[in-house]
Amino acid sequence: MQFGLYILFYADHASPASRPVSIKMTRSLLNTTHIYCRMKIVIDGDKRKSLVHLFTLLKKWKAPVLFMKQPDRCVLQLVSNAHDSIASVVFSKEYFAVFDDADEVSFSADIKSVADAVIKSSCYDCVVLEYNDTDNMLTVSGEAVSEPDVRSVVAQVNISCISDKQDPLNMNDTNDWQVEGKASCAELCSCVNTLNKFGKTLIVKCGTNEMELLTKNNETTTRTVLTRNVISEYTSRTPRLSIQLSLEIMVKYCLSNKLTKTMTVCLKPDFPVRLQYVLLDETCTVDIYIMPVPTDENVNIV
Repeated sequence: MQFGLYILFYADHASPASRPVSIKMTRSLLNTTHIYCRMKIVIDGDKRKSLVHLFTLLKKWKAPVLFMKQPDRCVLQLVSNAHDSIASVVFSKEYFAVFDDADEVSFSADIKSVADAVIKSSCYDCVVLEYNDTDNMLTVSGEAVSEPDVRSVVAQVNISCISDKQDPLNMNDTNDWQVEGKASCAELCSCVNTLNKFGKTLIVKCGTNEMELLTKNNETTTRTVLTRNVISEYTSRTPRLSIQLSLEIMVKYCLSNKLTKTMTVCLKPDFPVRLQYVLLDETCTVDIYIMPVPTDENVNIV
C-alpha cells in the first residue's frame, strides 16, 4: 500500500464557486522537505522571554549575524558596521528543548530579520529555527503545543541567508584580564546614563581597591566612584589602569536587569572592554566587547 497524505486547500468561502483542491504528498516527497535541513533547534518555556530581551539587544548591531552550530553548543557573533563593538552569544546544548547535533553548520543572516522573526515567534509555546543549506534559508517558526509531543506551526518566516562567507572571530586573548568586577546591571547602567548627560567620553579608572568613572564637558569634570552596592566583587592585578570609551556606545549596549541582574566587567590595556552576562543557569553567556576610544580622540582628564 502506498503511503500518502492529502492536504486540502479552500478558496474564499464567500464564493459559490469555491471548491476544495487536494494535493497528495507521497512519502518520498514528505521526506524530501526535511532531508536537507542541516540545523534544527527548539526553545520553549521561560527561555522564550530571555530570547525576546536578547534579540532586542542584538538588533542594535544592525549587521549580519553569524550562526555556528557545533556538536555541543550554538554560537552567535556580530560585529557593528563601525567596528566599535562586538557581540558573542554562546548557548550550551542544554539551553534547547531540541538540539540536533548531527552536523556542524555555519551561516549568516540579517540580524533585524532574524530578531523580528524570533520575537514574533516567542509569543507561542515553542520557537523553532531550521536551516536548509540547499536553499541557504533560515526558517523561524512559532509553534503551539496542543498536547504532549504534538505541535502545530502558527507563525513562520523564511529568511534568505547571506551568500558571502563570514569568518568567525577568535577571542582567545580574553583570559588575562587585569581588572574584573561583578556589577549590578541596574546600578551601573544608572551611573553610565547619568554621566552621558555631561560628556561624550567615559574614562574608566581602576586602582587596587576601586573603580572610578569620569567624563568631561568643557571645563567641568563629573566623576563617580563605584561603591560596593554597584560592584560587589572587584579584583585588580594592577595598581593603575585607565581606559576611555564612547559614552554613546556604553549607553547603547549596557543593559539594565532585563537579561540578568548582574554583569561582569573585564578590562586590560589595549583591548576592548568586555561586559559579560550569564543567563539561565549558565546555559547562555552573552559577551559584549566595546572598543576603546582612539588615541587622537582621547580626553585628557587629571
